[in-house]
Amino acid sequence: MKDKDSYDIYAVAGFYRGGPKAASAAFLASLTNAGREKAIRGALREIRDAFSSETSQGPVAVARFMGSDDARLDSYRRLKMFLEDIPY
Repeated sequence: MKDKDSYDIYAVAGFYRGGPKAASAAFLASLTNAGREKAIRGALREIRDAFSSETSQGPVAVARFMGSDDARLDSYRRLKMFLEDIPY
């Protein structure tokens, strides 16, 4: 995953409609095609792995992309909150 990919995930999951909880609700509401479930599960697994701790690849990449170490912790916290409501 590239730094920009991690940033894009952080931006959408962290700020869509005002925050992670609204973003996860909108994401869940959009899951209407069961044929994509395997791909969605795989993608979410990768995102969970990338943002599994504040020092894992995802938050570090966000901080590097933004040029701000504060973004590292913020991205970890926002993705954690987003993923809490995703049952996959």
